[in-house]
Amino acid sequence: MARYGKRWMIGIAVVAAIAAASAGSIKLIATPEWRSWTGDHAARVAACRELWKKPKWRAVHGLRRLLSDPDPRVRLAAIEASTRRKLRELLPDIAQRATGDADTAVSDRAYQALLEMSPMPAEWLGEVEAVLRQEPGRRLALAADYARVALAADRADHDWLLDMGMTEANPALRGTLVRHAQAYANRREELIAALETPSAGLEQRAFILAMLAGIDGVMRGYAAPDWRQIEELTAVEPAPPVDGFVVEAEWAFDLQPNFQIEAWQGERALVLHEGAGGFMSWLGREDSTVDIGRGRLPFHLAKAGTYHLWARVWMDNKCGNSTGMRIDGTDLGDFSDGTDLFGQWVWMEHGQQRLREGPHVLELRALEDGVQVDKYALLPPGETPGQKLERLNALYDEASLSSIGFTSEMQHQLRGTTQPVTVWVRRHSPSVKGGSLRLTVPEPFETVGGEMAEVRFGADEPLARATFHIRLPEDAIAGEVTLTAVLQAEGRTIATGSFLLGPQLDWWTTGRMAIDDPRATRLMAARKVDRDTVLREWRQFPAAGYDRYRRLDLEAAFGQSQDCITFLYTELEIGEKGTYRSYLTMDDTGSVCIDGRTIASVDQGGPAEGRMVVRTCTLAPGRVGVLAWTLQADFADPEGDDADRHSYNNWIFKWLLREERHRPATQIRGVPLAAEAATVSASQSAE
Repeated sequence: MARYGKRWMIGIAVVAAIAAASAGSIKLIATPEWRSWTGDHAARVAACRELWKKPKWRAVHGLRRLLSDPDPRVRLAAIEASTRRKLRELLPDIAQRATGDADTAVSDRAYQALLEMSPMPAEWLGEVEAVLRQEPGRRLALAADYARVALAADRADHDWLLDMGMTEANPALRGTLVRHAQAYANRREELIAALETPSAGLEQRAFILAMLAGIDGVMRGYAAPDWRQIEELTAVEPAPPVDGFVVEAEWAFDLQPNFQIEAWQGERALVLHEGAGGFMSWLGREDSTVDIGRGRLPFHLAKAGTYHLWARVWMDNKCGNSTGMRIDGTDLGDFSDGTDLFGQWVWMEHGQQRLREGPHVLELRALEDGVQVDKYALLPPGETPGQKLERLNALYDEASLSSIGFTSEMQHQLRGTTQPVTVWVRRHSPSVKGGSLRLTVPEPFETVGGEMAEVRFGADEPLARATFHIRLPEDAIAGEVTLTAVLQAEGRTIATGSFLLGPQLDWWTTGRMAIDDPRATRLMAARKVDRDTVLREWRQFPAAGYDRYRRLDLEAAFGQSQDCITFLYTELEIGEKGTYRSYLTMDDTGSVCIDGRTIASVDQGGPAEGRMVVRTCTLAPGRVGVLAWTLQADFADPEGDDADRHSYNNWIFKWLLREERHRPATQIRGVPLAAEAATVSASQSAE
């Protein structure tokens, strides 16, 4: 028995050792390091998101290896993670990515990371400047970050930044330049002269006026003579200083899409519904969507001190639980991602900052969609927004411009429909009482019920609004247009604004098909299709599948789908030969072909819903056929802590063809095909 007892004890020890080794193996396999060694690109990106939260030595070691990963998407995520943790030990590795990475998006993001982890050596500022001067129109996000650091460092050679701001429609760069407007006092006369240039558009004029207001410290008017006859004007008192405030989010100046003002769950708020997109730092930053919602709230503090920033938000789920805020260029807001409360209005504190006495700017920036914002609060320590709601403050600012924003039901309107478009005016001073608001709508869009409206501000209300009704005829051959709104009072322009509106392309579809369907294989190989076959055998894309943000939501059209593919066809009329920019967002995989030539594509395992693919293409005049296909792979729904995220099977398609990101190609128009389909059907019946 003693012999057997000894064997039994040895067996127990062996089993225990095996179990311990297995447990250790399981524990090792569960680490982000293991997944970064053995996983695909998605697993390695997920590892980046976990590693930055680990002990510093683990974060540095793991991210250093991922910074040289073969996949640019992983390198981007590693840079993002390093920046969030402020891991200065990785600066040499990030610098190597900045100067030597073959992928331009990675290079740009690395330069931005170097700027964000300032203080940055002067030689690096010079390196970034040289890069920007080579391709100023393409590196818009990098230009804005460079301007923020370079102007704060009071570099002498900053005139070229103003030249870039005058020519490039870059809201982030222009906002930075306006904050440092007094650095350009020597160019005041040049800016006034630019107001008289006939070719100056509304957005450029608004930027010039904001610069002049920043230089002079007061808004003097909207015409060049207003700024030349300074001695005849009565001095205007600056906005009264505050020692903290609570302000309605929709009272922000210069609201840009996709921020819109709407009623939401009993509150009037800034809304970003599903599909609006945003900055989404993990998913490509500026390439995450065409429109990144922005706004600003200037304020004057009565005394220096440490202040806490709060926001009253409604968050849909874990895919919509962050909103961007920064004060004077410093980002605020880190989100728990574990204790967030969804589906209700809740006050959340988003960080603190030491602020000087005097003027400041709270900048708003959309990070994720599915987030609505009701109010912001900036309060001294110990105070909470609930105690101080009586401080509701409009934050007027005489050095700002009155501004105009838009709320539409559809950014791309279906033919044969009429939709309301609300124009919101945010006044910069209580002295602005109201005026006549004109909305100009280019053909073939038309206003129903007139293009003029009178608006009046309530006694303590900084917002006024008017709603217009916009119609698009059923047979319209149309492209994107720019709506312009102008508020005038006593013969003077008080505020201006613009908004891009387009027709939804007349897409025809096969409907969803199995991936192994032989027809799908043939269509993908051919990259083009006979139009008569389309109009005879395909069907119009369901109206229920178009969302308000220009996307085709294929799940809304066809139901939850996995391992499915669908083909889409439409036609465009190209008015003149030119080089255009294609902006493609889809989940998961697909491509867009024009007359058999691939214009843009998203590869298997590509950037998917959160990342926009930007390409250029040259098109000749004439009518062209567009064939697109999009595939939805099969992914397991999230479990555990992520169970309340949206399904990963989020099947969407969005494609824009423009001159530049925010400038439509008016010479490209969509063709309505329904009437021609009827002709084809009639011809077939006759035969």
